[in-house]
Amino acid sequence: MQLTKILALAADIKLKDAAASEGARWEKFYRLKLDAIDLAALQAPTPPDGPDPALVFATSTGAPLDWQGVRATAARLGARAVFFVAADINYVKRYATWYARSVLMCAGVPCLVIVHVIGGAPALAALAGELGITDKLLIFAGDHFDAATATARAVDSPLDKVMTLPVAHFQSMRFIVLGALMRQLNLPVLVSDIDTILQRGVADLLSANADMDVVFNQNPQGLSHADHVTANLLLVYPSANAAMFLRFLRSYLERYLRKPEVIRWIDQIGLLLARHYLRSLSGARVGTFQDTDINNWMYAQYAPNPYRFLSLYQGFDMASLERLIAAKR
Repeated sequence: MQLTKILALAADIKLKDAAASEGARWEKFYRLKLDAIDLAALQAPTPPDGPDPALVFATSTGAPLDWQGVRATAARLGARAVFFVAADINYVKRYATWYARSVLMCAGVPCLVIVHVIGGAPALAALAGELGITDKLLIFAGDHFDAATATARAVDSPLDKVMTLPVAHFQSMRFIVLGALMRQLNLPVLVSDIDTILQRGVADLLSANADMDVVFNQNPQGLSHADHVTANLLLVYPSANAAMFLRFLRSYLERYLRKPEVIRWIDQIGLLLARHYLRSLSGARVGTFQDTDINNWMYAQYAPNPYRFLSLYQGFDMASLERLIAAKR
């Protein structure tokens, strides 16, 4: 296998005087990227299904819920899909209001909107009150993740600041809990970044991909294996193949997040490998979003655009959204 040979050759490359050079940091960055290509996992049996993550839920008014209550809410509303995001509490406070309001306004189908607060289980009721969005479609979820106990330090481009937060964990958590969410609710799930707004309905999107297991955002500009599949949007349908795909992805991410260091984009490499795994399954149905479903390049501020989902990305001028709302009034 050519890829096996390439990885073996890369492992043998040694930089002269690397410890004392800028190249040493680049070497670490690229070695972590290469180490994340887990070919053995692709050839191994499907990982066993682990226990559901310990989650708690609350309504938009802060009333506690359990899985039974979430299922009952979905049934009562006749939900046809779930919109799902996960982020640490700081990102939730920064972006969740924009995300949730855009989905509630534009979804165009009966749905649930679930905002998962990483490490936020004890604070869901208070957070719901602080955000102040009262809607029966909105549910908050939380877990007991403690950022201080995270073992994997996220490594990005050497020119970036040293990362003190476990951003790889934050980016991966949605995919770790996604299998339980799909299994419990038995509905299609649209997973996106929280710094995203929805601009038009998804009825046509759900209908056009109804025969798929998983739909990916393939980034035509992504030349690296770490950004060829972008994690800012994923659509998973409740199928046997999708469940196995999520078992593989969860197992992969949990293993790598136990390492001392991990590439920041481990979630996107995990998605790429899990897509290869999915394609190996009998009868697997793998889809790709259209170019106008989500942007893969950055907007500095809001401007008219054709995208169904608009990713705001880091550094986006949030004040430009305020001007957009004012113009619509």
